[in-house]
Amino acid sequence: MIGIRREGVAAPAPHGLGRQVVPDSRMLSPRLHECARTAVHDDERTVCVSWVRPASQGLHSIDVDYGRDSVRLALNLGTRPEFAGRTGYVVVRMIVEHAAVKLREPLRGRRLDVVQPATAVTRSS
Repeated sequence: MIGIRREGVAAPAPHGLGRQVVPDSRMLSPRLHECARTAVHDDERTVCVSWVRPASQGLHSIDVDYGRDSVRLALNLGTRPEFAGRTGYVVVRMIVEHAAVKLREPLRGRRLDVVQPATAVTRSS
């Protein structure tokens, strides 16, 4: 059953939306991207971050900032190298992905804030 812990049995990994990916520093011109969902694992150190992206973009990095009252995550997507310098293409396919972030320390009661683009506001989980 979901939410029940059994002694000696590892809790299942948190699930994100879509396929799981890892950051790739080859993505060009990384920019802040909107996060669709976050899920925190029972260990309070593993966080799944989910987003929706166009086919021309990919995950560049996820920045983590540790504060006394909160931990802030920022999702950065960049242009896939095969799309660099191309103009005049139309991509209507949207892709749902997620990545697992292992925090260096547990949340321990702190808020999880996600930085959103444009308005630079945060969303707490």
